[in-house]
Amino acid sequence: MMWQPVTVVILNWNLYEDTVACVESVQAAWVEGLRILVVDNGSDDGSPDRLAARFGDQIALVRNARNAGFAAGNNAGIEYALQSDAQSVLILNNDTIVETAMLQMLLQAVEAAPTYHLVGPAIFYESEPQRLWRIGDRYTGRWRLPRAVRAQELDRTVIPGEFLTGCAVLVQRQVFETIGLFDPRYLFYFEDADFCERARRAGFQLACVPAARMWHKVSRSADKVSVRSRYNQARGRVQFYRTLPPRSSVALIACYLAWKTLITVGRDATRWRGDLVRAGLRGAYDGWRA
Repeated sequence: MMWQPVTVVILNWNLYEDTVACVESVQAAWVEGLRILVVDNGSDDGSPDRLAARFGDQIALVRNARNAGFAAGNNAGIEYALQSDAQSVLILNNDTIVETAMLQMLLQAVEAAPTYHLVGPAIFYESEPQRLWRIGDRYTGRWRLPRAVRAQELDRTVIPGEFLTGCAVLVQRQVFETIGLFDPRYLFYFEDADFCERARRAGFQLACVPAARMWHKVSRSADKVSVRSRYNQARGRVQFYRTLPPRSSVALIACYLAWKTLITVGRDATRWRGDLVRAGLRGAYDGWRA
């Protein structure tokens, strides 16, 4: 199956400098037939016009009228890419920097192992370039609950998995044509888990490619977590496991969600972040009602 041409979809919302750095890193990682598409998600800082002025026809630019969230924002870009005959789409966070060889490594991996339809790179902290942030997750254990792929496994060529982060995932065209796009009911968080689960259940295979590397400007400090982020994370987790649970009991899922909620709320409480505690509880409650 074909993977090229590839369209890279980068979602921007009021982060002009980060988006410029991301686009320039992708340009440096050029492969044949690569197209770069920036979707502006209703920014009010002038960044759409500034991006257009800076890059001109080097990128395509889609302007959403409002901030529709991660899922709906990226969907606008995916639809544009598919209409432009893209054979695969790389969803890429705008607060990332890709290694020059990243795209080539991903394409080489799927050429060598054509059974995979979604692949992701190894993602490291931008502030700690050798420290792994995320590469993927697998169902593990008797109850098939998710567990992150460990840094000790990065010496493997390809690591099969069940979940890839929406921070960076290369998706073959036929996946979108079969299962659709991201579910826009997810505001932010777990839309990627939902998408991967639907793809997996449709028979598509996922894998991590450790040799493909990039860096994410994410903070490890809990002090920098926003109320909005905590709410959306709690809401998305409950919504995902309530609607697309693994093949285990409903009672186990409820216990798992209660445990994750209590752990997060407890950590926020010990840091005297009452705002995050309230946001987490409200998000979990709304997730059950979604």
